[in-house]
This record gives sequence, C-alpha cells and structure tokens, in this order.
Amino acid sequence: MSASPRNLPEEEHSSSELEISDTAFENDLNIQGPPNKKRRSILEYENTVVESISSAGERVGSGFKALIKVEKAKSSAGFNRSILAELQKMNGTMGKMQGSLDTLTTNYNTLDKKVDKLNASHNTLNKKVDKLNASHSTLNKKVDNLNASHSTLNKKVDTLTADVGTLKNDMVDVKSLMFYVRVAENARRFERNERPLPVPFIRGEKDPLLPDVEDENDIQRLNTTQVKSYLDGYDIAYRAEEERRHLKSKLRKALRLPHLGVEYD
Repeated sequence: MSASPRNLPEEEHSSSELEISDTAFENDLNIQGPPNKKRRSILEYENTVVESISSAGERVGSGFKALIKVEKAKSSAGFNRSILAELQKMNGTMGKMQGSLDTLTTNYNTLDKKVDKLNASHNTLNKKVDKLNASHSTLNKKVDNLNASHSTLNKKVDTLTADVGTLKNDMVDVKSLMFYVRVAENARRFERNERPLPVPFIRGEKDPLLPDVEDENDIQRLNTTQVKSYLDGYDIAYRAEEERRHLKSKLRKALRLPHLGVEYD
C-alpha cells in the first residue's frame, strides 16, 4: 500500500534545488535517488522509501537508515528550518489577519451603533416633520377661516357702503323736500309780512360764518364767493364765468324772495 504525499506549504514545491550531497540518497534498498534536488522530488523519493519499507518487512532497518540520511541532509540544508520559518511567517500573517479582523469587527460594531443613532435621529426628524405638517395644516385652516371672515367682512362693508350711499341719497331727497317745503312756507310768510324760516342746504352743511339771507337786500350784500356757496348748498346750477348779478338773481328766484326793485351788482 502506497503512502500519501505529505501536505506541506506551497513554498516546499519551489523550483529551487537544495544543497544536499548525492551520498544522502545512497541506500541498501536499491532505490534510485530523486532526479533532482527540488523539494517535491525529495518528498517523492521519501515516499518511495516508505512504500519499500511497508512492502518488505525485512528491509525495515535499511529503509529507516535511508530516511534518516535524507532527514539529516535536509536538516543540514535548512529544509526543516525553511518549513519552520514559513510556518512562523504564516502564524505572523494569521496574527495580523486576526488583528485586522478584530479591528474590522470593532469598526463594524461602531458603524452599527452609528447607524442605530442615525435611525433614531431619522425617526425623531420624521416626528418633527409630522408635527410641522400638522401645524402647517392648522395654520392653513386658520388662514382659510380668516379669508372667509375677511370675505364676509368685505360683504358687510359693501352692504354698509351701499346703505350709506342709499342713506345719503335719502338724505338728499329729504333735504330737497325740506328745501321746497321751507321755500313754500317762506313765500306764505312773506305775504303775511312774517319773518321767514331758515332754509337748510341740500348739499352739505351751511358755514356758520356765512351771512343769513332773509330778503333781497341780504342777497345784495353777498360777495361772489358767498353767493356761490349758497348756490352750491341749494344745488343750483351755474356757470363758472357767470356774472355775480346773475348769480344773485338765481339765488333770489330759488328762494322765491319778493323782488323789491334792488339792482344787483
């Protein structure tokens, strides 16, 4: 039965030859030495010797002597030391790899913790965004309510403005009616030689500094500005370039004052 080749590091199969004497391969088993002194060839030679020992019990002594010679030669040539150095180198490499693996594990654990913190921060941020969205939605509703209130207020203001306009028109109508009633009443009073009643303005209010007008002589004493103030107040049309005497005549006729023969200037 043949022995399995020994499992050694890859470096043992190198193409370089060991410095071993040919006498190391001389034996009493009539086994030819290796074709060269490369590691693989030497290992194959040793396997051949082992197989020879297994198949011929009486040649055990000679076989072991042959193996011992080769092992001594290999030892002298640094074969075992080379293997030991390679093993130590491999151990060192494995140690470094283990250190790197430990560092990688530590870094992974640190990264995992950072990812957990990042996820927590992300969740917190999501909650804040949700609150902000809720606040924004509430604000939008308040703005909508405010716009609705503003629209309602505008409608009320428009209605009030229309009511005020209507009221003003009504007031003008009332004042116009009062004007004609007072003028008619004063005409009756003039016939009875009674003092006339004040005639209210139709447009605006009478200036307290504006002289009262009860007869034709009062109209004669008015200046141009005062006459125009009366005409504007009683809503009597006139031209800007119209002469003052014509303006005074319009005022007298509007108030239906008796004509006393006064010539207006």
